[in-house]
Amino acid sequence: METILASGFLPAILIGVVIFYVLTHPKSPIWKRWQRVSFLKSTRVQLSPSIRIKYKNNIIHFHHWFNFSVLLLISMIFNVRLLDNNLTQGLLIGGVIQGLSDPMSRKFIYHHLPKSKTYHHSF
Repeated sequence: METILASGFLPAILIGVVIFYVLTHPKSPIWKRWQRVSFLKSTRVQLSPSIRIKYKNNIIHFHHWFNFSVLLLISMIFNVRLLDNNLTQGLLIGGVIQGLSDPMSRKFIYHHLPKSKTYHHSF
């Protein structure tokens, strides 16, 4: 039986935590420069760097840790080749751990407030 360290699973988790901290922290220069990609002319649906939907006076935000949890669940139920890799699953788990470590990322619905009041979750 292969050990967790030898399979690359544990290092992938640690790398995932670091990568997603750098990519998703609101004060990160990478986050600030990230190209915003919106869907639909009304820009009510944003696809990058986060999945956000503007509905009335609220913003519904699907955080990366939630999206990664869904991908991990899919990989457990179905045999998806790319997701069934130790490296990929380790990176996804690292992203989930990093996302859940931030108390603000546990909120899914933000009332439409000024950007400074909604962390980094306004359009």
